[in-house]
Parts: sequence; C-alpha cells; structure tokens
Amino acid sequence: MNHAQKNANEKSNFESTVKDTEMLRDVATYICESCGEEIELMLDHSEGSHQEFIEDCPVCCRSNIVHVEIGENGGVRVWATAEIA
Repeated sequence: MNHAQKNANEKSNFESTVKDTEMLRDVATYICESCGEEIELMLDHSEGSHQEFIEDCPVCCRSNIVHVEIGENGGVRVWATAEIA
C-alpha cells in the first residue's frame, strides 16, 4: 500500500468514526426551575439510561438538578428540579 492509499484509508476510518459519534449526539431541552428559561443540552448516551447531574442555568446562574431518562426505544425525557442549598 503506497502513502496516498494509506492516507485515504486512515481518512475514511476517521470519517466513519466521526459519523458514528455524531449519531449518538442528541440535543434535549429542560426548563429552569428558577427563571423558566428553556435550556438546551447535549445528551451523553455513554453515561447510561438514567442520569442525574447538577448544571447552572446560563441565564439566572441558579443550580438545577437535571434528570435524563433514555428509553430502550430511544425516547428521551429530560426535566430539572431546583437544587436546594
């Protein structure tokens, strides 16, 4: 295999990996409990089907506990509750 063929093969493998990764990127939204703003977030399917994490609202800066459920059929449910300090 010459140098040009090797580079083309590596590029093809890289593009395939990028496409596979992009398929797992989903965008979801939730409503901030404090200000009512709709917040967009990227879903990370590698973290499992039931996720919970704390995220500060980019509008009012208050903390939300974000809950994510990803069903077996691919359906996604996202909601937030206010973090009580």
